[in-house]
Amino acid sequence: MWIFMLLLVGPITTKTLVADKTTCPYIVEDPLPSHLPYGMQHNLTGIQLTLTSHTDFRDCVTDCCGKPDCNAVLLVSQADQAACWFLACQQDSLCLPAKEFSDMDFDTGTLSTVDLVLVRPNQPPWPEVHVDEDKICEVGLDETSCPPNQHCRPLNKKSKNGVCRCTTGEATTSQGCVTISSQTSTSSVTIGVANSMSTSTTTVATTSTTPPKPVTIAVKVANRTIELPESNTSLTAYTNPSPDDLTFDWKLVSFDLANEQNKFQGVESNSNSASLQLEGLAEGVYIYHVHVVSASLPGQGEAVANITVLPVPRVNTPPVAVIKPATQTVTLPTNKAVLEGSQSRDDTEGLEYTWTINSGPLGYDPELPSVPTLTLSNLIAGNYSIKLMVKDAEGLTDSTLASLTVLKENDYPPTAIAGEDKVIFLPQNKVVLNGNQSSDDHDIVAWEWTKLKAEDGVELPADMTGVRTPYLTVANLEQGIYTFLLKVTDSGGHSSTDEVAVYVKPPTNIPPKADAGEDQEHSLPLPYITLVGKGSTSSNSNNITAYVWSQLSGPKMVNISKPGRPSTNVTGLTAGKFVFQLMVKDNTGNNGTDSVTVLIHEDRNQAPVARISPPGPLLEAPIPVLYLDGSGSTDDLAVERWEWWRNGVSLAAGRIIGARNTSTLTLVDLVPGDYSFSLRVYDGQGKSDTTSLSF
Repeated sequence: MWIFMLLLVGPITTKTLVADKTTCPYIVEDPLPSHLPYGMQHNLTGIQLTLTSHTDFRDCVTDCCGKPDCNAVLLVSQADQAACWFLACQQDSLCLPAKEFSDMDFDTGTLSTVDLVLVRPNQPPWPEVHVDEDKICEVGLDETSCPPNQHCRPLNKKSKNGVCRCTTGEATTSQGCVTISSQTSTSSVTIGVANSMSTSTTTVATTSTTPPKPVTIAVKVANRTIELPESNTSLTAYTNPSPDDLTFDWKLVSFDLANEQNKFQGVESNSNSASLQLEGLAEGVYIYHVHVVSASLPGQGEAVANITVLPVPRVNTPPVAVIKPATQTVTLPTNKAVLEGSQSRDDTEGLEYTWTINSGPLGYDPELPSVPTLTLSNLIAGNYSIKLMVKDAEGLTDSTLASLTVLKENDYPPTAIAGEDKVIFLPQNKVVLNGNQSSDDHDIVAWEWTKLKAEDGVELPADMTGVRTPYLTVANLEQGIYTFLLKVTDSGGHSSTDEVAVYVKPPTNIPPKADAGEDQEHSLPLPYITLVGKGSTSSNSNNITAYVWSQLSGPKMVNISKPGRPSTNVTGLTAGKFVFQLMVKDNTGNNGTDSVTVLIHEDRNQAPVARISPPGPLLEAPIPVLYLDGSGSTDDLAVERWEWWRNGVSLAAGRIIGARNTSTLTLVDLVPGDYSFSLRVYDGQGKSDTTSLSF
């Protein structure tokens, strides 16, 4: 039976709750509203409440932090009055908030506000606790504001605001209304009001006649972890509630051992008490189940816990730093080197790598990454000392050094190549010398051509252009032997030379021969004539390199369509005599010419005469086939083309078979009637004549 006295001593605030956590490090600083401690809600033993005289809730909590037997603080307030209580719980579960909402009203008609602060657990830490929030409602609107079977309880007499609560005899939870537990047999709450020097007390008693029902006993067993060579430990079951007639039954559920046989070899004792004793445990994980029974409640509970036996702790050894290669040499322009540190070793994984350049040439100071393999780029000539330090997970380190030598780049002199000696024959007096085959391992930056004196001291004349380039042009050479010197210089200032000779010899070949073709004679009209020429040389070493047609004379200047070709057409001719010249040139510069005469006469051609041999003026049917013969047509040269057609006045009957462009026209399927046909003949110059025939 609970006797709970609430002495209202003035308003207490929780908005600025601050506790000194150095004396109570496990405090849950956020107050838990609207829920009483589990032991108080269910009228259990093992929980004790002590009223304090604090008027400030923060001072009340701070005072509780300093008391070893204070586990929690409870603030109960009504209207503008409140009081603070210390809670001492034999089991932590008795101090934890009940799932039911607080329903205390002290017969005032309005609910009391409850706030719970968890301060000091018996077995730290407190479990993670969450409480359900009140459902806010408006008094008088139960059906719309509250769930079924609940009504709105006001928070003070003058306010329409309230919270939803179940009817008398039922407890309110977030899931709805539940019957009050049989353990709440009788409770009495005494309220004392301190106002000046007077005190009044009101007692409210409630009695439940519900028959006892089995309850669930809360059982908690802490897991254990030990490390070999320690092999003994124990498991202790803590219960809430804790009646005197509790019985315990410990069972080994499973185990997973490190040995190959996976065989349990430990020794158990006190398996029917709250504390199970274990000895001689091997490395592995053991899972135990405990079953707790009380006949007096009545009730029962169970819990599962595990024991982890760790192996004998290893002794950490320092890592070993290794750099491969320990010594290396590179030669510019190669400016990159790779240092391999991944072969460093340790008895665990996860080495940390730190690279530094102990010494090196001035100006080389890159930022080095923390990686197993280091790549150094943009190296400059000099000697380097590189340090690698490796650190394991426990902070042990080792370091080593590697040396790197970067040599300056080799610079070899260039190679000058002035080209092959040249032989030319006058009148050719110009030559181009090519030195672009000269080479260097870097770059050639300068070219210089000079003309050397002959061995007999005679200085032969020559005009030189391009003396500062790979290509030298030499002109106006005379007969003799010339020697030219090419000097090339590279970017490192090294140079080399080479000589080339030019042999200028007197003319040794006969000029080429031009052939303009046979003379021609034509009569007007004439659209064009064709001139066909050719050239030849006296030596196989020479060849024709150019053809040039030109008009030497004539009554007028005419048009030569392609004067640079061996054959060309000439247009714009009139009657008269024309002379044309063909000049050919060979590869030595010599040339030869030839001319051709073309006579153009006035037009002396006579037009042809068309004639059709008559088949007779009157023919009698039937006639299976009829031939109209135009072969009697004549010309001063020859008839080149015939053209037949049916005249418009002719009977349309009858068919023409065969070609209409020959000397004979063939007709079939003739019927009686009048027929008329025409014939036109052409000569080679396009002149024509036409005749007609009717029958």
